[in-house]
Amino acid sequence: MRKVVLTMYEDYQYQKVKNCVDQNGNFKRLCCQLHCSQRTGRRKMAGYKLHGKAFFRHKNHFHKPASAIPESLRSQILQIYHTDYYDANFLISMNLKQIFPLLTNHTSPASITEYPRRISSLARNPCPEIKVPVKWPS
Repeated sequence: MRKVVLTMYEDYQYQKVKNCVDQNGNFKRLCCQLHCSQRTGRRKMAGYKLHGKAFFRHKNHFHKPASAIPESLRSQILQIYHTDYYDANFLISMNLKQIFPLLTNHTSPASITEYPRRISSLARNPCPEIKVPVKWPS
C-alpha cells in the first residue's frame, strides 16, 4: 500500500471524519466543522469507509501548473546571472535584455504588461521607505 501524503486542510478533514466515524460522533457537528453541507458530509464519510485516507487526497495534488517556468529555463537564467552579471544588483538584473525575452513565453499577459510599470516605479523611487514629495498640477 502506498503512503498517502495530505495537505494540512486535507489532513484536518480526514481527522474530523475519522473521529466521527470511529467514535460515532455527531454528524451535524462534523458538517459545521468542515463548513460543508450534509450531503457532502455523508459523501466524505462514505468515501472514508470505502477508500480510507486516500479519498481525501486531491486528484491534482502533485502536478505542476501549465504556466510554471521550466527548470531548464530557470537554470539558464541563473547561469547568465552568475556568470555574466555577477557584480550587478537585483534592479539592474531585472532590466537585462537577455532575461526578459526568455520569460515572455512562460508568463501571463498581465505580468508582461505589469513588468515595465514595476521597473519604472523602482527607477523613480528605488527606496519606497523614503517618501518623495509629489508636485500636483494646479
